[in-house]
Amino acid sequence: MTESRPFASPDDMKLTSDRIWSGSSREDILEAFEAHPRIGDKKGAEQHGGKWASNEQRGMDSASNDIAIAMMKGNAEYEARMGFR
Repeated sequence: MTESRPFASPDDMKLTSDRIWSGSSREDILEAFEAHPRIGDKKGAEQHGGKWASNEQRGMDSASNDIAIAMMKGNAEYEARMGFR
């Protein structure tokens, strides 16, 4: 994606993303997911992406404990269903 910039429009960016993902192998996709922290995983955000990932996770800072637990369960269910991690 980075090498494809600048994009002419948001639609152009989406089309480029769709083209890249559709041409990716299963291994490529799993590698991308493995490099991205789980939603709500502050430690993982620091390890995987530093400031960028931590900023992306900021919305969970004000989440209730119930929401945090639901996100952990949802992450685990998604990963089991999709067959990775």
